[in-house]
Amino acid sequence: MCHNQNMDFEDLIYERCAAAIEAIDITLASEIYALGLMYETFWNQDAQYIEVTYQSVIGFRYNTLTNWKRSINEASDEKEAKWNPSFWREETQEIAPRSVEYGEDPNDEEFMIRDKWCASLGIAPKGKDVGDRPVYDEAELNRATVAACQNVIQRLHQNGVTLTKFRESIPVVIYNIECGAAVQAMLAANPVSGDLQEVCECMTKWHGSSKS
Repeated sequence: MCHNQNMDFEDLIYERCAAAIEAIDITLASEIYALGLMYETFWNQDAQYIEVTYQSVIGFRYNTLTNWKRSINEASDEKEAKWNPSFWREETQEIAPRSVEYGEDPNDEEFMIRDKWCASLGIAPKGKDVGDRPVYDEAELNRATVAACQNVIQRLHQNGVTLTKFRESIPVVIYNIECGAAVQAMLAANPVSGDLQEVCECMTKWHGSSKS
C-alpha cells in the first residue's frame, strides 16, 4: 500500500489500528475485552559492529473472553491470564511501520515516514546501521513512541472507533515499553473503567516484582 510521504507516523499508526478494528467481525467483537499496542524495538549493527536501534514498530493485538478463560490454568491467577500479553491471542493484526518476513528488509517507504516524524520532533539519528538506515537513541525513540500511542488511543476513543465496534470504549493497553510511562499514557488516553484500573495496577505490580 502506497502512502503519502507527508503522512505523519502517528497518523500511520492510527490509520492501521482503525482499519484493523473496522475489519473485526461483529461476533468476534462481542468477545473482545481489550486491545493492545505492542511496542517492539529491533537492533542491527553499525559499521563498527556495535548494536544500534534501527527499527521500532507498533503491533495491534486484542484478546477475547474465551481465550482469557482458557488461559487461566496456565497463568498464576486470573488477572495474569487477562492482562499479561504472553497469554493473549498470538495473532498480531497490523504493524506500523509494516515489516516483511523475519530476516528481510523492512518497508523503507514506511520507515521514511517514521524517520521524517523523528526529524519533526527533533530526534536526530545517531548514525547508520550496516544497511545504511538511520539509527536512534532508544530512550528518545521510546518517549516519542509512548506519546504517539497515547494520542492514537485518544483518537480511537474520541472518533468513536472503539465505541462503534465494541459498543463500549474498551481499554487499549500499551505493552513492551517502560512501565511508568505506559501506565501514565494509558490512564490519560482511555476512558476511566474498572478494567483500565486493573490492568494499570497489574502492570505496576509486575514491573515492581521484576525489579526486586
